Amino acid sequence: MRTKSLKVKKTKIDMSNLVLYEDLKKFKEISSRKEEAFAADFAMLKNESLELNQKVESLRVENKNLLENLKQVESDLAANRRWNRVSQALNWLNMHHNRGKKGLGFVTKHTIYPINRKYVGLPENFIFSL
Repeated sequence: MRTKSLKVKKTKIDMSNLVLYEDLKKFKEISSRKEEAFAADFAMLKNESLELNQKVESLRVENKNLLENLKQVESDLAANRRWNRVSQALNWLNMHHNRGKKGLGFVTKHTIYPINRKYVGLPENFIFSL
């Protein structure tokens, strides 16, 4: 009797071992598939990462060049504004406060006479030639 109960227990344990062994096989297959998929995805993501790093580096270089160009343009603009302001001030001085002064910054105002008018100084006697 004791041997029969031991045999029954052994067969139950063997059955459960077979079921567990089959489950282990399934889990190993699933695990190997997942590892292959992970390796493929990892390689793809690594390639994408390298490409994106190259793009980021090229954009950084382009950004650096654009910043240098911007600084150059800003300095040129500041220099041109300064020059324009000085020339405008000198023109205003020449037009309003010349008073016969001569030298740098004081230019005599040249009167430009219209070609198509005969009497320039008399506004009421303008004669237009056709």
